[in-house]
Amino acid sequence: MSKQTVPKKRVRQPKRVKSPLRVYVAGPLSANTAEQLDKNIEVADEAAKALFLMGHWPFCPHTQSRTWHNDEREEFHDYEMLVDHHDIDGWLSICDAVLFLPGWKKSKGSVMEYRAAKEHGKMRFFSVDKIPEIVGWKEAH
Repeated sequence: MSKQTVPKKRVRQPKRVKSPLRVYVAGPLSANTAEQLDKNIEVADEAAKALFLMGHWPFCPHTQSRTWHNDEREEFHDYEMLVDHHDIDGWLSICDAVLFLPGWKKSKGSVMEYRAAKEHGKMRFFSVDKIPEIVGWKEAH
């Protein structure tokens, strides 16, 4: 009896897009030091700004939730609930694509986001340079 393999579902990456993409920025956030946490936020924020300058609509959970760990309410310390409910169900689900930043494979949250993106057929990018720019978007405004 031969094994039948199911072909992997591949999401085609567009070479050109006419409309802005809603791009979710995924990458490491948690860190052992305040300096590394700030660096992780800075890297994600720079990626989000680059996406904006290319004409896209980025969502960067790093910048939105940067101070949530200081909140004493337990909901802000339930890591999996934050990633599942806020990040994946709330934002990644409505984005067109996900940009995975360097080091994402070492981030528990980013791995969860990768699985969700793959499961939901989202475009997945691993470099800002691979995301097509919206030509003429600035002139239109």
